Amino acid sequence: MGNIIKKNIKELLLSSVDVFVSSDDQSITLGNKWLETVSNNLEKCILIIVLCSQESIKKPWINFECGAGWSRKIPIIPICHSNITVANLPIPLNLLQGFDIQKQGKLTELIFRIAKEINIDTSKKVDELSILQEIKEFEKNYQINSKIKNELKEIEEFTPSLNRFTQSLFDDIKQNLKNLQKNQVLEFQYKSNGGISLTNEATEIKGTLHLNFKDFFNIYKQYLTSNLTTSLL
Repeated sequence: MGNIIKKNIKELLLSSVDVFVSSDDQSITLGNKWLETVSNNLEKCILIIVLCSQESIKKPWINFECGAGWSRKIPIIPICHSNITVANLPIPLNLLQGFDIQKQGKLTELIFRIAKEINIDTSKKVDELSILQEIKEFEKNYQINSKIKNELKEIEEFTPSLNRFTQSLFDDIKQNLKNLQKNQVLEFQYKSNGGISLTNEATEIKGTLHLNFKDFFNIYKQYLTSNLTTSLL
């Protein structure tokens, strides 16, 4: 989401403003100290945009970045997406004037607010329809990934006796979550006994797990080869 916002701000303001995205590899180059780079940008920025979802508002870095902006008395704008709205923001984010990303006219308002902060005129029309379509596609993938993370967490909670291979498998899956939106997704069922099966023959299904087939297949094939008597992980 940050990269979508960044790209459109730079295009609409003709690259008159530098946009730092703390989660973007291009904003923090290889070899740089992550915290130091973020801190330096917080010290010199003139406006902070906070991208809020049910997951991100629980992360400590949000309070860290907002606190830095609050102490410097610079504008902080929460933008809600995917699975949260402004009405559901917790304190202190709900004390700030933010908006829901899909609300018509708000992206245009954001661009003009930034232009005002850097004291430039912008006459370029904001094609909100195209931007919102791109954001809608992102939100779709984001919510799939969030669902996967929650289901993986639930599997781990219901499976205290995970062996080393299975735990390693879950760790690998988590590391590859970003690739899910680019590749084919495979559906599994996880069962009350803590196993994962390619079929739904279990007597009690706890839920459905969607995994990246490309990243998962070789691990699963290796497991089946060494455990021919069972189809459970």
